[in-house]
Amino acid sequence: MNTKKIYMALSFLAIFTLLLLPSKSTFAKAETSTQERGNKDEMRTGTIKGNEGEAEAHRSTVASFVKNLLEVADRNKTGIGEQVRVVAIEENEAKDKVAEAVKTVDSRNWLKTFLVGADYKNIGMIRSEMVKTQSRIDQLSRLLKTMSTSTGSVTTSEQINLLTQEQTKLENFLKTNESKFSLFGWFAKLFNR
Repeated sequence: MNTKKIYMALSFLAIFTLLLLPSKSTFAKAETSTQERGNKDEMRTGTIKGNEGEAEAHRSTVASFVKNLLEVADRNKTGIGEQVRVVAIEENEAKDKVAEAVKTVDSRNWLKTFLVGADYKNIGMIRSEMVKTQSRIDQLSRLLKTMSTSTGSVTTSEQINLLTQEQTKLENFLKTNESKFSLFGWFAKLFNR
């Protein structure tokens, strides 16, 4: 009985996959059409869109965050300034890892995502770095309470808000990619009932 279910499910899976795969000429037409549309958009708006958009936006935001925090650290030569510097350096080291993982998740082949699912390895790495970043945000919030200069506290508060917004963007990016339909995931759920 169990083997009969497995054979039936595998047959359904094979037929379903073959029906969904377009011919090679359809892929070529779609790719050409997408490229033409993208070129027109780039000419009209003056911007270049690509898979690296999310990753570069994250990298840019965190670089700005680090630069501003290092300026705060230079103004506060006391122990607080050194602690702020450490947080900024740690976040700077994490930004490249996160940006590369975002780029990898974002550029994953749609067919692979459809059949196997999202890139859970890189999604997990991004989540891990987000937890570390949240810890740094909490540390900065504690340091903010002990800052003596109003300029440093205002700048630090703005940077905390900026990094929190970036965390929200990353969370939305992860939710979007984790919620994509996968045939294997659906197939596994079928047999777990």
